[in-house]
Amino acid sequence: MPHPTVASVLKISSTSASDTSAGTGAKTVFISGLDGNYNVMSETVILNGQTEVNTVKSYLYVNEFYVITVGTDGYNVGTINAGTGTVTAGVPAVLYDLIAPTFNNRTTAHYCVPVGYTGYMVEGKFSAGQASGTTAVTGYLKQHGPDNVLRVGAVTTLNNGAALFTFDPPYRIPEKNCIGASAVGAANNNSVSAFFNLILVKNVG
Repeated sequence: MPHPTVASVLKISSTSASDTSAGTGAKTVFISGLDGNYNVMSETVILNGQTEVNTVKSYLYVNEFYVITVGTDGYNVGTINAGTGTVTAGVPAVLYDLIAPTFNNRTTAHYCVPVGYTGYMVEGKFSAGQASGTTAVTGYLKQHGPDNVLRVGAVTTLNNGAALFTFDPPYRIPEKNCIGASAVGAANNNSVSAFFNLILVKNVG
């Protein structure tokens, strides 16, 4: 996922009119991320269906984005988006994070370490599959800092299956550095997923 070049107010909207304070889907969402100085901040946003609701705070990165209250459906009916620019049918022109329908939690694999902390990734997993099972899918773990130079930290290639990475010693991610997973398929219609676990340690001195 891309991120704003400067800390920006984000527009929160859904592709479904059911995701609203009086609807049957998601009613409110929690968003947490980093400001322009990489400090942690957060807020709760009351949804208004396909009509965007602006965040009160300005975000440089989004680290958490999930549903906190729902209607009778029990989940977000549409895709809930966080982005900037013109919003059309609940989709902003520039997308920075999203919650896929029924997930109640963001479905994007990226994280940025706050100022004053160091992240230590202990494990990660990448999986891929397609109907034919014969074409390759390559997964990447990428990292960048304030210099915005994107560096590859790990890479794996699969047809159908999963690759588990255990980092010993842990993969170190300095403050103000961000990590994310991406994939490239040799053919169309690939299904991929990724997750990683990391520990945040407060810097001393």
